Amino acid sequence: MSNEIPIRLRLPDFVIIGAQKSASTFLQECIREHPAVYMNREEDAFFEDPEYVRIGIEKFATQFDGIPDDLLIGIKRPNYLAMPLCLERIYTHIPNARLIAILRDPVKRAVSCYFHDIRHGILPICSLNLGMARILNGEYATNYPRSQEILDFGLYYKHLRHYLEYFDRSQLFIRLFEDVRKTPLEVVRQAYSFLGIDTSYRPRALSKRPMKGVHSMWRLRFTSISNKYKMLSEDKMRIYRRPGFYPRVMIRVINGIDKFVLAKFDRSAKPMLNAEIEQQLRSFYAEDIAGLEKLLSIDLSDWK
Repeated sequence: MSNEIPIRLRLPDFVIIGAQKSASTFLQECIREHPAVYMNREEDAFFEDPEYVRIGIEKFATQFDGIPDDLLIGIKRPNYLAMPLCLERIYTHIPNARLIAILRDPVKRAVSCYFHDIRHGILPICSLNLGMARILNGEYATNYPRSQEILDFGLYYKHLRHYLEYFDRSQLFIRLFEDVRKTPLEVVRQAYSFLGIDTSYRPRALSKRPMKGVHSMWRLRFTSISNKYKMLSEDKMRIYRRPGFYPRVMIRVINGIDKFVLAKFDRSAKPMLNAEIEQQLRSFYAEDIAGLEKLLSIDLSDWK
């Protein structure tokens, strides 16, 4: 019989699980600034990493070595909300974790995600309405497998139901993007209360303006050059490794030229969905929104 004392792994106390393009980064900044919290600025993709098994929970936990016991540890990865495999892995290792989700009008979220995915090489460069039409009819499904995530990641009711099969409702903090926009301090303090930390703290991040997305095709063509320097999984589906020094420099140079030079000459307005494509998207989400209204006991008329 072994006399070895098992080592207690220090693992996250809470996870911001989503949704993509829904102010999760803003909330992360407000939470990580709190003196009772330890949280990295970067997203943590461990639970969706293609090499999750090889890495193992022990190696993942080493990043939290030395963190004082009186600090809450948190991570963020907005993909987790819509990925059942990640849900199962989170529950396996941290079943008592508190989970945070900010939900946005799924059509507006899809539009924001569309341009984000073009920038990161997940989708080809194509105008908004034509590209959305191709996603809706499945035209991109074979050559761009992640294209369907743009639609699927907005099915919040579907994904939250999966989480509630594992986690108690009291473990989930769910708020709307619209509330974050209207009353950010109130939502932040509600999140603090949910985590059991001092609600009187006022984070400096409240005054930060969100980063503007890139919507013009000519800038997207330029910024997409940086994708060849990123470390992708074997199936070319996901960025999952920090690139080396030279690739990081090139990525920063490209993004810097865009931010400090090209952006100053960009006068293009944000593209809008035409009535036909918007109606198709509204119809796609209608049933899921109805379910979400019942689940959360809220009125989501503005999303319909």
